[in-house]
Amino acid sequence: MPAPPLPIAALALLGPPAAALLGAWQPGLGALAKEGLVAWVAVLIALGIATAEPGPARLAEVAPALGLAGCNLVLCPLAVHLAAQALEVDDPQALVLLAAGPAAGSVAMVAAFLRLPTRPLLLAQLLGFLLLPLSLPLVAGITGQAAATPAALFGRVLVAVALPALAGLALRRALGARGRRRHAGALGLAGALALLGIGAAVGGELARAPGEGGQMAALLAPVLLVCQAGAALGALVGLAAGSAGLVPAMALGGSVRNFSLVWGASAGLLPAQAELALAVGTLWTLLLPAALMLHRLRAEVVAFPAARP
Repeated sequence: MPAPPLPIAALALLGPPAAALLGAWQPGLGALAKEGLVAWVAVLIALGIATAEPGPARLAEVAPALGLAGCNLVLCPLAVHLAAQALEVDDPQALVLLAAGPAAGSVAMVAAFLRLPTRPLLLAQLLGFLLLPLSLPLVAGITGQAAATPAALFGRVLVAVALPALAGLALRRALGARGRRRHAGALGLAGALALLGIGAAVGGELARAPGEGGQMAALLAPVLLVCQAGAALGALVGLAAGSAGLVPAMALGGSVRNFSLVWGASAGLLPAQAELALAVGTLWTLLLPAALMLHRLRAEVVAFPAARP
């Protein structure tokens, strides 16, 4: 996946937190953005496929992708469930749901912005989407949590993932390798706009619960626990693959999860607290890439004087 120009990368990673503030300030805008949650995620999936690195996947990429998908869909939610039991959490349903999601739809694009390997992340992301209709009911059954029926979940995931994937393949074929390079800026801008839409939706959801500040703060710690557990498992997958370059990429894929897809696809099926937890989790997946982008910009600014003759 070619990285878009730095201004577009900065917009895509630094803009969503600002969009969340805008959505909280203008709840009508946030509510409108929430209606398009699945569409925003679909755009990111299509762009991720359309701009993926060319060439057939190698075994060295497939193995860590399988490992990361398995950690995200099964191992992480089971570990979080056991931790919730040990900590005697009253209602662990939201946490298990948070932990059972695949890598975020934007993770390959974020990795490209940060100059990390993208193809293993894209493979893990797609595997997660395809297996989610089976894995989520399985995890729910093992942990005793309520979940949508496999048929209903499969139908929602099919619409939210399969159709964008086909669109991404068609766009990839239409552009070709030269077209992907030539239009990297426009493709990156489209992804940035989708991320801004997700950010505005998060702000709108958080603004709907002005009296829930204490509850949101209480949800932040479990959300961070889920993301850190996912990052640790992802890093272990990278280490097991024997590639130091894969460690940060796999950790990113384990930490930045697709809360927005689960949130949009299950809208109206979950209790209010679970939806709030998904909104807080989505906010985290916007803040972490922004922090990484700021770190990269700072590193380039610091390195610039040293590079001068």
